[in-house]
Amino acid sequence: RITGDKLMVMTSSILCLALVIHNESRGEPKQGKAAVAHVVLNRAKTHDKVCKTVHSKGQFYTKPVKNESSKAWVDSKVLAKKVLSKQIKDPTKGAKYFHNHTVKPKWKLKRVGKIGKHTFYK
Repeated sequence: RITGDKLMVMTSSILCLALVIHNESRGEPKQGKAAVAHVVLNRAKTHDKVCKTVHSKGQFYTKPVKNESSKAWVDSKVLAKKVLSKQIKDPTKGAKYFHNHTVKPKWKLKRVGKIGKHTFYK
């Protein structure tokens, strides 16, 4: 049984990760959403650093969710919990960066693949 501070960290981590899933990959298939979530985890390394990673300046789109009863938000929270509890494996092979296909950054990073409308890099 998890109580106290650990429960707060876990709940916060789920909400922070869900925010990125919702804002960055809402229209993607499940694997694409999981891939975006894993980029956050690959950067954060531990659950207690997820929110700090998500809210680091200029890294992820963290606009507040307008409709917290929407299916997209509920699904994002469910997926975040599954990713954090390791029920869904990392489809990005350890990627720490991604971008939407509509942008063309000049990154000098190793491309590890495409999932949905995102390209992932190490």
